[in-house]
Amino acid sequence: MKKFLLLTSFMLTLLNCSNDLVFNDQAFQATIDNEYWKATEFGASIEEDGTFTITAALNNQVVTLTTSSLQSGTYQLGVNNENKAVYKATDLTVFSTLNNGDGEIVIENYDPVDNTITGSFRFNAYSLDGLTVNFNSGVLYRVPLQTEVEELEEEGQLRATVDDSDLIAEEVTSIMEDRMIEIVGTAADGSYIKIYIPENTPTGNHNLNQQSASGTYAVYAYPNGVVTAAQFGTLFITEHDMINGRIQGTFTFTTLLPNSVFVENGLFTAYY
Repeated sequence: MKKFLLLTSFMLTLLNCSNDLVFNDQAFQATIDNEYWKATEFGASIEEDGTFTITAALNNQVVTLTTSSLQSGTYQLGVNNENKAVYKATDLTVFSTLNNGDGEIVIENYDPVDNTITGSFRFNAYSLDGLTVNFNSGVLYRVPLQTEVEELEEEGQLRATVDDSDLIAEEVTSIMEDRMIEIVGTAADGSYIKIYIPENTPTGNHNLNQQSASGTYAVYAYPNGVVTAAQFGTLFITEHDMINGRIQGTFTFTTLLPNSVFVENGLFTAYY
């Protein structure tokens, strides 16, 4: 059995419409080209090589901040490949500080009791065709760092929380068809989660919707057979052995109305 770092996404309901942080909130927010932006989903992880990553999303917009470590300090962007910021826009254009960008990420405090990170950031990033985006007044406030380690049995597994109820698959099937990996986890009541992943998908974060540039998407089926597709969400692939056909990761997504459900704490391992 292999151990891996389980990165869980955190979906937050925002009850206050002001731009000010409220005591005990957790937040990832900034201004993008002078427009206020606040993530609804974010989390942090420490990678195997020791680098520290924060990923935040608002619908299908995704921001990823990476520093060489979790130690308090200021990390300059655009100087090396270890410290960087990447933004994927609504139209799927990717902006990166590695494209002659600049800025900084400041880690002010790591709270080992709550396991959260507080800091700030700002950056200018560029797309490959020369477009630019400016992030300013970035705030990291008590961003949760997930460090739970779990072991997966050497067989397919899938489980998640669906609208606060546990879905634990009694049967997991995985097939490869038309260069697409199809993973289905079916519970005892007949409900299931199905995840589609292109065969060459690398490890890391990917959007979960049918318009995703990476081609990853997911659906949930009620016990009565009604199927509802993911409107937005995140798939984090922790391992993908393309030679031996083994893939594992975590996921969170919200499906389309009128049969919308919120799926969180998703975890899977599959063999295809």
